[in-house]
Amino acid sequence: MLIMDTDHFSEPLRVSPLGLQLSRRLAVSPLDVAVSVITLEEQARGWLTRIKQSQSDQEMIRCYYRFQQLVTVAANWTLLEWNTEAQTAFGSLRTRHPRTGTMDLRIASIVIARNGTLLSRNLKIFNGLTASMSRTGWNK
Repeated sequence: MLIMDTDHFSEPLRVSPLGLQLSRRLAVSPLDVAVSVITLEEQARGWLTRIKQSQSDQEMIRCYYRFQQLVTVAANWTLLEWNTEAQTAFGSLRTRHPRTGTMDLRIASIVIARNGTLLSRNLKIFNGLTASMSRTGWNK
């Protein structure tokens, strides 16, 4: 299973050349592709903050439109839940990587709990996290 990090999930929403290329590649992937509830939380919080901070009617309209796009797109994805296995992995990761951001640790925890492969540009952080779990005998 391929699990998209927030940065990868954002690309198709932007309808950028990179997003279109990613969408085409995922469409032909033989693996299931999913997104974590953590990624959806990050995206929703971002748009809700921008809506709240809107300084003009036009900006608010645009932000609500983008928030609606997020909800519509997310409805078509397999959404991976935060569960007991992810919470257990998170506790172990938090102990070993206290300076890593909570949301990154939560995404990594879901990937580990699902024995998935993370699609992310943030290789420095995520490679270290998954290597750490492998060395300590985590075998979900």
